[in-house]
Amino acid sequence: MFLRPFGELHAVTAPFDTVMYERGFRMTPRPGAQALCGVLEPYFERTYEHFSGHSYTPPRGLSEYAAVVQNGRVITLGRARAAGVRPARQRPLP
Repeated sequence: MFLRPFGELHAVTAPFDTVMYERGFRMTPRPGAQALCGVLEPYFERTYEHFSGHSYTPPRGLSEYAAVVQNGRVITLGRARAAGVRPARQRPLP
């Protein structure tokens, strides 16, 4: 899956979608909240039955879900990588 920043977040990030390898949870903004980063779902999940070589599975478009949601002064991240947080199984950089 890919992430696509919106609005002000888009202005300070690279001008392309970012691939996400780690799983996260799906969020939809409640009324009054704002999606800061959208989720692009792939056409299919890569498995042994559906594999596209070393390339990414192309996205089918923006989904209804958000990866980052802001509600007032609170920002919720649906994926650890969106925050620059490394998974616990990875060693810290030197």
